[in-house]
Amino acid sequence: MTVRIGMPSEEREAVARKELVKVANAMLDGTFHLLEGARKINGLRFRINDPENKIFNLFVAVDSETDHQPLGPMRALCALEFLRRADEEMEHYLADTRDSILRACRELIQAYSEPISDPTE
Repeated sequence: MTVRIGMPSEEREAVARKELVKVANAMLDGTFHLLEGARKINGLRFRINDPENKIFNLFVAVDSETDHQPLGPMRALCALEFLRRADEEMEHYLADTRDSILRACRELIQAYSEPISDPTE
């Protein structure tokens, strides 16, 4: 589901929560780069009614600490030597933070996943 103009705020927030969980799950299963995911989550947190929740602190820190790292299409604009150095730095950073990032993903999923409804209700 995508956000539409005129969509009620509760519905917009539900869409953002689903997207948060989707990104965190993709980070856990390795289909979304950890730094790109942290940047995405940091941006998505402003679309929910609780952007200052401490659950986002690690994602904010990762985004801030790595905002100079070229990711995605930006890499095509960079010199190969710069990319080599940046990738080396990124790998060192991720070696130190990977476990914390993955733990934060699990906490985010637990906090923002929709509760499973009981079919007997």
